[in-house]
Amino acid sequence: VCLSESFLKQNNTININGYLCIRQDRIGRFGGLAMLIRNGLKFKEITCPHTLLVECMGIEIIHETKKLTLINAYLPGGSTDAQIMADYRNDLLALTSRREAYFVVGDLNSKHKAWNCTSNQSQPPGGAAARLLAARSTACRAPPFGMKPAVH
Repeated sequence: VCLSESFLKQNNTININGYLCIRQDRIGRFGGLAMLIRNGLKFKEITCPHTLLVECMGIEIIHETKKLTLINAYLPGGSTDAQIMADYRNDLLALTSRREAYFVVGDLNSKHKAWNCTSNQSQPPGGAAARLLAARSTACRAPPFGMKPAVH
């Protein structure tokens, strides 16, 4: 389970039976990331590439002779001036420049019609991400826009 905008601080704990919690708390307000990893799953924490805007943390899941990298990422919403967009594009390049199998998941505040958002909801980060993914023949999967999570 990958959580973005966890809002956790050093004195907060998450204890869910059967899972180990690793986290990256943000100093200051909001943000932060956490990953809940099922007990018994063989993994190791990895160092994510340096990014200027995107918060990220990752693990490498190991199954027999295969490895899969999972990166949990969060882009705080906000300014979309030219320098911010250039930094965001560089962050995306850093996160997706991997040779091994990988997934980048999380909240990148990047609405775009290419992943089920209506055109009037598209945002500059979404356009930057769509162009980069198209140029690299990389897929993006997103739930239907407006989908509400099931709560039991």
